[in-house]
Amino acid sequence: MAGRYFVCSDVHLGLPASEGDFFYNNFIPLIRSGDTLVLLGDILDYWISAKEIQQSTVLNNWRDLYDCLSRLRKSQVAVEYIPGNHDAFVFYTECGDVDDFFWSTWLFENCGTFRSLRDETRERRLSRVCDIHYPFFRKVIGRRNVLFTHGHWIDLAWRILAGDAGRLVEGRRLAKFWVVAKALNTCLVYKYASDIRRVFNQYLDDEDIFELTRRAEDVSYCILAEMLISCGSSVPGELAFTQASQEMDKAFQEFVRGHETRDRRACRERGRQLLEEWMRDDPPATQVDRVRDALQRQSDAYSYSLYRDGQGRGTKVKYTPLSELADFDALVFGHFHKPRAGASVCDDGCMLTNPSNKKVQTFLVIEPDGHFVPSWSV
Repeated sequence: MAGRYFVCSDVHLGLPASEGDFFYNNFIPLIRSGDTLVLLGDILDYWISAKEIQQSTVLNNWRDLYDCLSRLRKSQVAVEYIPGNHDAFVFYTECGDVDDFFWSTWLFENCGTFRSLRDETRERRLSRVCDIHYPFFRKVIGRRNVLFTHGHWIDLAWRILAGDAGRLVEGRRLAKFWVVAKALNTCLVYKYASDIRRVFNQYLDDEDIFELTRRAEDVSYCILAEMLISCGSSVPGELAFTQASQEMDKAFQEFVRGHETRDRRACRERGRQLLEEWMRDDPPATQVDRVRDALQRQSDAYSYSLYRDGQGRGTKVKYTPLSELADFDALVFGHFHKPRAGASVCDDGCMLTNPSNKKVQTFLVIEPDGHFVPSWSV
């Protein structure tokens, strides 16, 4: 008999607000042999908004998570991990063992964060105990074709990287490059984290450091998109990567030093406008349509799956064209920390204590026939 799917997202292990005890002591024990655990992103946390999260904290939580998943695998539980924006480092750190990714060499040479994480977690490769998908995982459950993603590509990044309808020039879509572009963006945001916090504190006059740095990440996509539009679509793979990384680094330096050109300031302003649209928080059904439309546009881009081949030959990668993923019946995501469910969509919520000191401990169970059973309605 087919097992159930247990889905959780946004645990943010290591943050003071994390309901990590609930994750390990209440949620994980529900899972039985033959079931599947889907970790839907932001399970771990290492981002510029979290000053209290140091690398030692990340490594401790990585170790605990690895040990937990290892026990599940030995109990015949399948584990699928789809990283989010706060734990994208999991995907990029694990990419260090993938020969197919020419860009991973640049990644580890230029981002000490990823290089150090890779070295310190070498004995606990997560791809040994789970398959890692970025940014999508699709599975037929019963008669439903379910698409899983963390959700950070649903919002602003989708609008920029999948095509801003009000601005996009035909033939200039940012296709093959987009997940690699996220790696570049992540590296540079880590590199300039303290400067970005300082600049945005002045620029936005906002005392809420979480929202402040979240906006810093989102607006940085506009710098990224501008660089890729200028060079990423007109030159071949490895050269485009090098050229874009150099241009983006230059743009970030100009940004944090206050020496931006008028065009780049306009780009940043455009980012703020897009962000205001995102903050209006479209209903889930609209997000489903947005994801499907964006996937259909991306004929030359891929979702990646990292796995161990069972022959002791290291980490392998499977490429799935995004346009193939547009055929889905139901969408499951997290990221927004707002548990809600409909007939064909579910926002899984989170396992966090929110600012009003209320605990949110939500998860989703998908029955073998594909029926959604949200924990908050049980």
